[in-house]
Amino acid sequence: MSGASDTGPLGSYHATLDELAHKAHAGGLGSLAPDDVLLLNRLYRRLTAELARSRRDDPGSERTRQLNGFAARVHGLVYRRRSTATDAVGRFFAVTFPVGIASHLGTLALAVGVFLAGTAFSYGFIKVHPQKAHYLVPADFIENAEQGFRKENFEESTFDRWRQKPLYVSFYITNNVKVAFVAFAVGIAFAVPTVAILFQNGVIMGATAAIVERNGLLPNLLGWVSPHGSLELGAIFLSATAGMLLGWALIRPGRRTRREALRDAAHDVIVLVVGAAVMLVVAAFFETFVAPLPVPNPVKYAIGCVNSSILMLYVLHGHRLCRAGVKS
Repeated sequence: MSGASDTGPLGSYHATLDELAHKAHAGGLGSLAPDDVLLLNRLYRRLTAELARSRRDDPGSERTRQLNGFAARVHGLVYRRRSTATDAVGRFFAVTFPVGIASHLGTLALAVGVFLAGTAFSYGFIKVHPQKAHYLVPADFIENAEQGFRKENFEESTFDRWRQKPLYVSFYITNNVKVAFVAFAVGIAFAVPTVAILFQNGVIMGATAAIVERNGLLPNLLGWVSPHGSLELGAIFLSATAGMLLGWALIRPGRRTRREALRDAAHDVIVLVVGAAVMLVVAAFFETFVAPLPVPNPVKYAIGCVNSSILMLYVLHGHRLCRAGVKS
């Protein structure tokens, strides 16, 4: 293509320009040789001059309409803005991540269901058999749950946490990402460990709620959890969803080899894990800077409701994109 001529009978350059445009559309301008980029630019200027004359002499003709459409298509190549890292990040959170979530709502619902089953089981068991709580959780856990949210201890803990904010931000980010990563990584073992981790964490959540409620301190627990709970749990559920997708690819690879099935699942898995990691970082800041605030619990409930609503709207946004046929 390099060195093609734009001379000849009127309109003969259209085929050359069309060929260059198709090549650039397929591989980007970077796929063209330097001489072809210059040629594309020169032929585009010739096309716009021809279009201007046609609009002046015969504005309503079919030829003018065709020239206009051709020029519009090439214009997008010649003048399109180069994609930047900021564009890529913006597209990830505006399109790729929400579409990735919405594409696997069934698996996500299963992850949430397993967690809630563990929560309901332990909460109901301890409500009926409070003296047998040690069957489900260690004795030191029970003691911490009984004492940790008492008013005097809660206020002291709040003060200490505020004095060490940077330390706690680092701790929460590290701990939460670790839990989420493990829930994802063990999915490679046919998803069974991921399901077990979800159920186990649900058991811990239900046991904590039952023990704290028995001591009349449930509002303090809810006040602490509300600001960050939806983000933190949502991220863990998404990480577990990614792990379950890995496991499902191994369980039912179809006509593909298991290696091929894992490779095909990799894009969606990576999208969910990266998005979940960002959610955990945000959750850690809420847990460190908002949860300990010396404000009435209803204020914290309200913050939690706002965060949960934003998260639900985000998922609905992804669902609408999916229904519109947008790909991640």
